[in-house]
Amino acid sequence: MEILIKKIIYLLILFINISCTSQKERCYSNLISFRGKSFDACSRYIGYEAISKNSSSERFDRTVDNLKNYFLLDCVTLIEEEKKCEEKSNLVPHIGY
Repeated sequence: MEILIKKIIYLLILFINISCTSQKERCYSNLISFRGKSFDACSRYIGYEAISKNSSSERFDRTVDNLKNYFLLDCVTLIEEEKKCEEKSNLVPHIGY
């Protein structure tokens, strides 16, 4: 009986240790899973910027400009949120999901 209790405690500690993440890791994983990486948004902005330089239709230009503005704003906000994640602790575990 005593061995069974020790095994259960050991498995519980092992499970907690494996599933435990730091605040910084959790912040980055939430950011990436819900918003994506800033690199992706910034590269989309650069792509639409290149398209707008080579476009000829006025209606197409307005659509591309709207997309450029969206991805530029997304790029800047993602960079800002990544900086907030940098400020989080590597040592303090994340509690709660």
